[in-house]
Amino acid sequence: MTKTGKHSAEIMMILMAAACRFCGAARGESGVDQREAEMNAVRFEQIFPLGEKNDDYAQYFTGQSYIKRLAAGDVFISNVTFEPGGRNNWHIHRKGGQILLCTAGYGWYQEEGKPARELRPGDVVSIPEGVKHWHGGAKDSWFSHLALSVPVAGASTDWLEPVGDEVYLKLAANRGRADKSKKTIKKLSVGEDSLSALFPEFAAIKNRFLYGEVWSQGSLDDHLRALVTIAALTTVEGMDLEEQLHAALKIGVLPSELQEVFHQAAPYVGFAKAEKGLAVLGRVLRNAGVDLPLAGNATVTEENRLHKGVEAQKAIFGEMIDAMRANAPDDLKFIQDYLSAYCFGDTYTRNGLDLKTRELITFTCLAALGDCAGQLKSHTAGNLAVGNGREVLLGVLNQSLPYIGFPRTLNAVAMVNEIAK
Repeated sequence: MTKTGKHSAEIMMILMAAACRFCGAARGESGVDQREAEMNAVRFEQIFPLGEKNDDYAQYFTGQSYIKRLAAGDVFISNVTFEPGGRNNWHIHRKGGQILLCTAGYGWYQEEGKPARELRPGDVVSIPEGVKHWHGGAKDSWFSHLALSVPVAGASTDWLEPVGDEVYLKLAANRGRADKSKKTIKKLSVGEDSLSALFPEFAAIKNRFLYGEVWSQGSLDDHLRALVTIAALTTVEGMDLEEQLHAALKIGVLPSELQEVFHQAAPYVGFAKAEKGLAVLGRVLRNAGVDLPLAGNATVTEENRLHKGVEAQKAIFGEMIDAMRANAPDDLKFIQDYLSAYCFGDTYTRNGLDLKTRELITFTCLAALGDCAGQLKSHTAGNLAVGNGREVLLGVLNQSLPYIGFPRTLNAVAMVNEIAK
């Protein structure tokens, strides 16, 4: 057996023996009964004993830590436990690295110049020699890991400066964002896309912003967030459309409502983009076992679509519609008829979504398109008229921002502020 293989076998035997020996034991060790009771109170459970206060190394730690030597000889194994907020200083292992096996709680590991890594039970960290790093518990969680090292002649540890609060407390804030992201992703059943494996840092930034911040900001409920997201993605032809359609079904959005997003978007983004989106929706619905085609939602006929369209316009914009149609130049009256009959008669009168939701989808599409200030101004006023207030419109823009970008979002925010003042 090679030396490496020998050490691996020894480590496994030592860990198994230690677990059997210490599981549920050592509860009566002097000075730790109260601490273990506190850990149990916050549902922190570990199979290895807490040990004694780590007084010998206290100068290299922030907060209280505990240590229990489990094995010495060919392999050194210690159980190290951190109270909430506890962590060791930056340090470097010389002539030999270290392995951390995370066993309980929640903590952090960070190498100099790299993002901090979250640690949970079952995580393994292999620390190379010569790398400056630190590790410890989260701000609000106990944390334990086994520290394993193989004795090497001349091995040592360079203990360096403490991990300051300016670094550490940012991790606590980021943890909250990361936890929110994970919870929202789980709720929506969002899976990893093909870019996650190739560009994991990009995916992490996107997910934490989108699901850890945007989805919890504002007053929109999840149902409306899903419809707005799909409208924005349809407008910009985003890669996430299929994923978000799955998510919408997961949280209870009806297939007929999803269909209507594309009907509502079509007059503003064009048939080409709407048809691409409908093709994706068709695939999603078939995979979900939904029979197609869906029941029709049309309410107008060829004979009354123009009249019903004008009525729909007036319901939003008032009597000014009659003047606008009457004052149109003769050679542009057909545009007014298109607008009334198609955009409003064929679209706004459909069943499946109410008027307020349709007007929000229109607003979403116009904001996502950009460069259409006149129409955005009109439909900002239209939204206010049908009861979608400033808070709702800002919520729509918040939800759209990750897909349409800051310039278009800020332009739309300025328009809302102008019209809603």
